[in-house]
Amino acid sequence: MLLKTVIVLTIVGLVGSSSNVDPQNVTDSYSNFANGNSTIKWGSVPAGDPYQTDTTYDSAGLQPLFDFARSFLSTIQPKDFPFDTIKDLTKGKFETSQIQSLGTDYFIGWGVCIVLGLLFIFLMPIVGGCFCCCRCCGNCGGSKTQDPANYENGKCRRFVFGILLLICIIFMGAGMVCTYVNNSRFTAALKETKTRSNSSLGDVTRYLDNTINAIEFVAQKGFNFTKRVIVRDLDNIGVLVGIPVQSTLGTTGGVNSAISGIIGLDTSVQSLSSTLLSLNDSVNNLKNMSELLLSALATERTSINNTLATCGALCNSMNVDSLNVDFNFNNLDDLSSNMDKMKSVSSKNLTALALDGKKEFDDIPKRVTNDTQSTVNSMKDLLKDMDKTIDNALGGITGLTNSTSSITDIEKTIVEYVDIALKYDNYRAQGGNGLTSVILVIVVLMFLGLLMGLCGSSASDPADKRSGLSNCGGNLLMSAVGLMFIFSWLFMLLVFIIFLTGGMMERNICQPIRDKSAFKELIDGPDSVIISGTGYPLGEMILQNRSINLTMSGILENCGKNQAAYSAMRLDALFDLTAVTDYKKTINLTAEIDKLDTDFSTLTILTPETRQQLNDFSDGLDINFTSFTTELTKNATQVDLVAYANELNVLAGVIAASKPAEAANLNTSADNLREVNKNEVYQVTAAKGRLKTSMNNFESAVGPLPTQINSSIDTITTSETYLRNQGSGLVKNVAQTYGNRVIGTADQFAAHALKSVQEDLGKCKAVSDIWKSLVEILLCSYIVDALNGFWFSFGWCLFFFIPSIIFSVKLAKHFKTMDNTAGYNSVIGQEPVPPGFSVLVNAGGNRYKHQTAHYDPLGQPYEAVTHL
Repeated sequence: MLLKTVIVLTIVGLVGSSSNVDPQNVTDSYSNFANGNSTIKWGSVPAGDPYQTDTTYDSAGLQPLFDFARSFLSTIQPKDFPFDTIKDLTKGKFETSQIQSLGTDYFIGWGVCIVLGLLFIFLMPIVGGCFCCCRCCGNCGGSKTQDPANYENGKCRRFVFGILLLICIIFMGAGMVCTYVNNSRFTAALKETKTRSNSSLGDVTRYLDNTINAIEFVAQKGFNFTKRVIVRDLDNIGVLVGIPVQSTLGTTGGVNSAISGIIGLDTSVQSLSSTLLSLNDSVNNLKNMSELLLSALATERTSINNTLATCGALCNSMNVDSLNVDFNFNNLDDLSSNMDKMKSVSSKNLTALALDGKKEFDDIPKRVTNDTQSTVNSMKDLLKDMDKTIDNALGGITGLTNSTSSITDIEKTIVEYVDIALKYDNYRAQGGNGLTSVILVIVVLMFLGLLMGLCGSSASDPADKRSGLSNCGGNLLMSAVGLMFIFSWLFMLLVFIIFLTGGMMERNICQPIRDKSAFKELIDGPDSVIISGTGYPLGEMILQNRSINLTMSGILENCGKNQAAYSAMRLDALFDLTAVTDYKKTINLTAEIDKLDTDFSTLTILTPETRQQLNDFSDGLDINFTSFTTELTKNATQVDLVAYANELNVLAGVIAASKPAEAANLNTSADNLREVNKNEVYQVTAAKGRLKTSMNNFESAVGPLPTQINSSIDTITTSETYLRNQGSGLVKNVAQTYGNRVIGTADQFAAHALKSVQEDLGKCKAVSDIWKSLVEILLCSYIVDALNGFWFSFGWCLFFFIPSIIFSVKLAKHFKTMDNTAGYNSVIGQEPVPPGFSVLVNAGGNRYKHQTAHYDPLGQPYEAVTHL
């Protein structure tokens, strides 16, 4: 029986504590997770398709050259583009005094370069022609004779001129190599245009698709998951509302302990029934023994009275009335009624009766579920309506993907034109290589001429005895000079055009774009060039609010940090997300939750039968133990029978002489009393002891049970009354907590959607990369840098044309073989002195032969000239 009770109590405890929602956790394939408390851990927003925009730039090792070109452009135009002047011009505030400022501050450098370029273009052909005519007339180094003044320091001149010309050749060669490389950069720029337009414009489509997919993920997938969590909680309303109500009554109201106590009484009933039976047997036994004692005492009392009546005055001292019992067993309660009630209770299954009442109590969650089913269904319908609203909103957003077709058309158009440009770019490349090859020929001619001249002769060789190799070197130098005069104007014209184009673009377009000053002056700042007035023009154009600090430079900077489009473009001024995510305007969950109610008016935890059994049990334990205690403390007889028998023996001795018959009777009565004391009194005393033991056992077993029974009845009655009268209010209080849970789940979705839009959706690093790839890298780095590198390299070569011409002409005189030598001195002793020569001694003591006769080209002698 004890084991049965333990098992029953364990089952009751488990049933009462089973309050977990089902399913315990909610998950989906997107890593969203909600635990049993509906706390949601959101999965990461999908990154989407990877972007292909290339933001790297390969300068092919020419970056120092491009930096030199930019430095040169910054030198000729030290100040940035005059946006203020353009702003005044657009507003009609331009004054003539600003023309001088523009000329001195911005365009004087350009003007100087333009003038120098034009002078070079026009003067070089003229100078070349004049130089040619001059040489044809035997001047400008065209004479086949050498001035004697050059003989003394000829070796030094050859060395210095050779070194200077070699330096010019090296610099021109470097410029020529850079020109070759820059010429190929134009082709690379066209190919990059095709590649980057494909990747960048494709990334525009990918950015829209990724953003739309992310919005769908957060709005649709996120809401679907939230709906699953809320529906889970709605389906578990019995657990989430009914069990807290049940727990409040069971714990705070004491229903659980009361019912458990009633179940525990089942064991006490069986034990107490046995104890009560033992007590009743003890009472009956005492009564039987007492009746025997009374009968024996009555017999002896009658016998003694008869003897004393014949004894006379001598026997008057004996009191026969004291021969009686000292207690009255009739004062003991009749336990038959108690026995009947205990038998009735023990015949019933008190545990089963208590569990029947417990079932009503345990069915509170089920009752809550049934009574709130219509409200739950209404809330589910609201969620479906919200689902449709989100789908309709997403339908408008996903429609944006149709606009990407125009982007695809632009991409195809660019590719078509680039393919055409690449087809004809071969002619441009060949033309550029051809012009660069002219410089290559010039450099090669000068280098070979210098090499041959130096290797083919020495400073001590007679001018008319120089080798053919040396003479060829001189001719190569002069050929290079001729080519430089012939092509210099064409080269300068090409450099002039490309310089103006590339230089202007670099200094007034690309540099302002790189340092963001173009945006600040054109559209960003207050009173910009494009839109006049105060505030921020871009804020007015996009957000219809000029006071909002929205700038193009700020957008690009924020997108460079990979911020969400909502934050980067300050869309909070255009869209109030808190209003958009306020689901309470669409689904009024609070109003539906307020409708939650449960009827407990018919709830009965303690059935009438169970209540009657408990009352019978309590009445069966109601025994007046005071009467038992009072009677059991008394002696079995009023006098000590042995002492009384002794007194009879003494009296018999006194009257033995006078009345022997009466003395014999008294002695017999004395012996009989001793036998009564030995038998009946002893049995009564033993019965009293057994009764006392049974009474103590029963009293100990009963203990606080009556109070416990009455308390359980009162507790359950109070709980029933409370539920019937206040149960609805208790449900509403618990429903408020439940409503906070459901609304909290919806709030988690709203907060997640808001945070995602502000921080995750449409991260616009791709936008910054597209701008950087197409404008800063493709336009400014590949195209404009190629232009600037080309003109700078070509201009570099042209810069060394003039010194190269001078040094080439000077060296050619020392390399070419002279027909006649004017005053050429050779050291005596190396060859005989021919006719027409005289011997001279120089300051160093060396003897020289000195020509004194000159011959014309036909071999006829001129008039002799004597040199002193």
